[in-house]
This record gives sequence, C-alpha cells and structure tokens, in this order.
Amino acid sequence: MEISFFPLFFTVMWLLKNTQLPASDAASYLLTAIEHHKHFEHRGFWSCAYSCYVHRGWRPIFFPVLLSPFLIISFGNLLIGVGLFALSCVVATVIYVYLLLRLQLDRLSAIVVTNLIGLLPLLQTQIVEFYAESALFPCIIGGVYHLIQSNYFRHRKHAISFAICLTLAIIIRPVEAVTHLIFVLGLFFFLGCYKRILNVKQIIVVLTLASAALSVFLAACLWNPTQFIDMRMTMLLHYLFISAVVSTLFFYLVFALLSIKKNKVVIKANVVPVFFISFLLVILWFFPYASKTAEWIYRTSIGDVAMATTRLVSQKFPIWAELVLQTDAEGRMIVLGAALLAIAGGVLACMQHQPKVFYSLPVIYLLLVIPFPLFEVLFTVQDINRKLSIAFPALIMAMLIVGLYKGSFWVVRFSSAVLLLIGQFSLLMVGTFSKVPFDPFLKNMMGYSMPRPITIYPNPHGIVEKFLTNQAKKYQLRNIAIAVNPNTVGPIDPFLLSTMVHASKNAYSVPYAYFSTFSPANPLKLSHNKEVDALFLSDASENMGISMLAASAYSKKYASEKNPSLKTFYEFLLFYSQNKLSDIGWKLGPCIMIKSPSPADGLKKMDYLGCLLLPQ
Repeated sequence: MEISFFPLFFTVMWLLKNTQLPASDAASYLLTAIEHHKHFEHRGFWSCAYSCYVHRGWRPIFFPVLLSPFLIISFGNLLIGVGLFALSCVVATVIYVYLLLRLQLDRLSAIVVTNLIGLLPLLQTQIVEFYAESALFPCIIGGVYHLIQSNYFRHRKHAISFAICLTLAIIIRPVEAVTHLIFVLGLFFFLGCYKRILNVKQIIVVLTLASAALSVFLAACLWNPTQFIDMRMTMLLHYLFISAVVSTLFFYLVFALLSIKKNKVVIKANVVPVFFISFLLVILWFFPYASKTAEWIYRTSIGDVAMATTRLVSQKFPIWAELVLQTDAEGRMIVLGAALLAIAGGVLACMQHQPKVFYSLPVIYLLLVIPFPLFEVLFTVQDINRKLSIAFPALIMAMLIVGLYKGSFWVVRFSSAVLLLIGQFSLLMVGTFSKVPFDPFLKNMMGYSMPRPITIYPNPHGIVEKFLTNQAKKYQLRNIAIAVNPNTVGPIDPFLLSTMVHASKNAYSVPYAYFSTFSPANPLKLSHNKEVDALFLSDASENMGISMLAASAYSKKYASEKNPSLKTFYEFLLFYSQNKLSDIGWKLGPCIMIKSPSPADGLKKMDYLGCLLLPQ
C-alpha cells in the first residue's frame, strides 16, 4: 500500500470531484467500449468477446477492450467504469515502477521514487483523461523489468511476461511501442551476443520474423488500396511492402548461410519463441483491420491529421524553447529536483569510484526509451506533450536511481527526495482542486499539463444532447452533424457528445464532421449528403452575430485557418454571419443558449449560441 498511497489518493480525489466523461480522442475509445458492453448486455460474455475483436473504432487498437471488464463490473456506468480502470492503471504502474527500481535502490528509496513517478502530471493526465498511454506506460516499464529479470530469456516466467508486455504495448499503441523499445531491444541483443548467451543466428531469426510479420501486415493493407484517401499513402505502402519482403528474404538467406556451419549456443535462451509468439499475436489482432490501422498511423503520424492538430502548424519553437515548454508540462519542480539529485549522486559516485550506478541496466534501458520520442517532439510534427508521457517519467526514474543509490550522504539525498515528494503532492493538490485560478509560475512548477477535474452543473453536453433529442423528434432526424471548434474547451466536445448520444440509446446519431481536405463545396456536400439530416453549429455568443463586424472577423479566421475541418467550420459561421446560409444549401432552424461554467472550474466565462441548421 505504501508504494502507491500518494498516487492512488490523488487519483481517487480527482475522480470523485470530476463529473464529466473523457473527451476528445479518449471519447472515441469510450464509444468503442460502449459498443462492446451493449453486446454483453444483450447476448452475454461470448458475444462481448466477439465484439471486442470485430468492432473497432477509428483507431483499431486493443485499448478500448481493456475498459470492457470495468463496464461490466459497474453495470454500464461510464464514470464508474472509467474511474475503476484509471485506478487499475495507477496500481499496475506503481507496481512495475517499484519492481524496476528495486533492482537498484533500497526499499525506502524505491517507495519514495515510486510515489513521485505516480504523481507526474504527464502520467496522471493520461490516466484520468482515459488516453491509451495510461495502459502503455506499465506495459513499457513492465517490459523493461521482465527483459532484465529474464536473464536473456533463460528465465521462462519472465520471458513469457515480457512477451505479454510487448504484445500489449504494440496492440495498444503500435508506433509508440516500437519507438520506445527499439533501442532497448537493440542493446539487449548486443549484450546477449557479447556475453555469448545469444548468437547471431538467433537474432537473424528474430529479424526474419519481424520483417515477415510486417510483410504480411502490409500485404493485407494493399489488398484493397483504392480505399485510401491519399495516393501518397498507397505509394508509401508499396515501397514499404517491397522493402519488407526483400528484408525477409535477405535475413532468411543470411540464416541459411549461417546454418551451413553449425554454431553452438552456450546457454539455451528462449529468444525466438518469445518474439514468435508476440509477433503472431500482434498480426492476429491487426490483420482484419490492417488497412484501417495503416491509414490511422499514416494520417496521425505524417498525414493530414498530424499536420492539422499540432502546434507546428501555426508556429515552430526553437529547440531550447521547446524543451522548456515540455519541462513545464511535466513540472519544473520535479524535473529540476530530480536533476539536482542526479548531479549530487553522480558527483558522489565519481568521488567514491562507484561507476556502476551509471551503467546499471535499469538506468541504461530507461535512458534508451527517451531518444526517439524526444526526436519526434523536437524535429517532427509530433510535438504534443503526450508524446513524452513515457519518456519523461523514464528520464526522471533514471535520474532518481542515480541520485538515491546507497552511499555517502544518502540520508541527505533521501530526505531531499522526501521533501520533493511532499512539495509535488502539495502543489498538485492545491493546483488541481483549488477554486482560485492558479498563478502561471506555480502552474509550471507543478506541471501545466495536469487538468483540473470538471464539475459543471448543468453540464453543457447534457443540455445540448437534450436539445438535439427534442429536435430529432420534431424534425424526424436520424443523423445530426456537429460543427464546433474542437480545439477549445467550450461549449462541447464533438467526440464526447457523440459518445453520450450513443450511450443513451437515442434514435439518432451524432458523428463528427471531419474533413481530410478543404473544399468550398464541403457545406453543400453535407447538405446533399443523405447520411446527414441536420447540422449543429455553435460558437461564443459574443462572436456569433449576424452583422458586418462578425462577418469580417470570421472572414479573417477562415482565410488564415489551415485545418480543413476548422476551415469548413469558419465557412459555416461566415455564411451564418452574412445571413446567406441558403447559398450553401442550408437554412436556420431553432437555436439554444449554452451557459458557460464559472471561472472557478478553470474555464473562461463565456456563453455560447448553438443553432440547428437544416438542409433546404
């Protein structure tokens, strides 16, 4: 219990205060889990299990499946189910963090560091907001722990556990799992060969299996390439498929050549079975939805979604400024405190001639988790804080291992870590639950990425859902599109509204009107689209007027916007402000005023106007 008291207490308090379901990307995970739970309610366990495999969201990953048991336990209550899942992620995280730390630190030091890691804002944010990284983190840390403890896969229990962690990591977040573990596995194989536990032939077999699995996946993607919206993606997949096939043949040829001369393995290691099982399970999960998976990865990594949803679209920060920004997201106090402890511990280790603290496997493996995510944040469009939600905690863990090794002045260093824990916990409690707006400096000291729980009465999402339900009955609507700014916190999140409508079993649906490319014909396309019966348009009431002034403001936003969905959103508002909706195939229906929550909830006081648009 002591290894998780502070993180568990903080998470429980956050969940008890929060009254709103996960929004944004997390809402799509919740939507998929709701679909699975409906099968359980109507047809039982096996129907739910089948649904978990065949019913995928836009992101065809395993993460929503993890919520299903908690929805069953909570009898379908979404808030309770998500809360129980969040607590399970905290428990899994602190257990694996503690186990990994105990490989180098004494029990007391490991307990303090575990509590510190469990309180990191980037980590807590993923957990309480139901992002896939909440489950990915314990898989990565657990994988590193079992990799070390497996003694190069000679310990069967840890070898199997590593295979499970690796499989879960890949099917939860495939890109992040590979980028976080690729250097770790590279060093693992190198050391295994250096110590004569593994041989080159075994590594060649693993590489052959990896390239063969990738070839199968890409072949499934290219089975029907016409479904891709971007021809560049089809060309890229062709090149990757050819490269994967050539690599498979090359590695197999190398294996055949090595087999001519028999190489005796000194000690048996289960490296080939471990990776064979993992790759097989990954392929079995993704194969039916290979094309969908490839499109999701492409669009969110280098395609239109990535280019339209990151800070680099509007501005590019210098490297130093970007590092400061990311540090403030995690919290200056914890980052600087861990760095100072690492410096102190490192200096004392050098003075005492104890270099082992620097090249212990936990420290090296944790540091090797960092390079690829850091490169993405600094040099690609993948610059959101969530990209470092695993790398940053790994860095802090490595620094604290160096800072708290047993040696001279350990009591002083340990006491400093305890004070750091108390300070971080106090800042998080005050900054997260205080009704007073937090000072920016203190917010950065705590970690500005940590969200406050939302306690909105009445909840704008509930108000809008009730309004749309009434209009759906009045106008016999079956599908109502949403045109709001998803980059703001008000008045509603389109993903969450869609989830709430689906969960309440209404006769109509609310999809998110997303456009991968912009065209002036988008509004007309929607009005003539048989799948869309109406559109809900909303913005701040002080902006959403019918006047020359409002039209001028929307015209400027429309001209400067690069995101195709937002550009279409501003186009609707531009024609609305000009009273010319009929020019794009729509007419104005009933409207509703949505009151904003008070500033105490961390949101700007602003009322919103929402109007239903009907096709002409």
